[in-house]
Amino acid sequence: MFESYIFIFMHRSDTSPFLLYIEPSKEEKSANPADDEITQIMRIALSEAKTGISNYTETEQPPHFTKGIGYKGYHTTDCGKSSTGNDYLLENGMITNSLCVYYLQYYRNSIPEQEMEKVNRLVVYYKEKYPETLEMVFAKVEENSGKDLKMRIGEYFDQE
Repeated sequence: MFESYIFIFMHRSDTSPFLLYIEPSKEEKSANPADDEITQIMRIALSEAKTGISNYTETEQPPHFTKGIGYKGYHTTDCGKSSTGNDYLLENGMITNSLCVYYLQYYRNSIPEQEMEKVNRLVVYYKEKYPETLEMVFAKVEENSGKDLKMRIGEYFDQE
């Protein structure tokens, strides 16, 4: 017997550590993806993140993250981009999903101000962690990982 699963993805824009759990409409998608410092830093943050699951839908509960396990499904955006079956715990304590870079690239103008404030805090965190140029940061992350950075990032999302 097959079980069916229904997955509810929820828009969440609040002061919690949950970052970029949004649901923009495909009409809001930019034709020209942003590939700037913010996007690059989010890629680095995602490449260094721990995988697991969170309780982002439980708005009345304190935030919780369980490392190493994943959901039995994924989320698909209104424009057809699919997520992985995991959440990601970033080094600064924020929790996000595999679509975070995609949202910053294609839906930057649709991201609520409160969420962009969180993104900016993440950028500050990484600029303090890696005061070098972005090229040096990518080289350092690659060196420390023992794995090509593009390969590690590719594990989390497809390049457009």
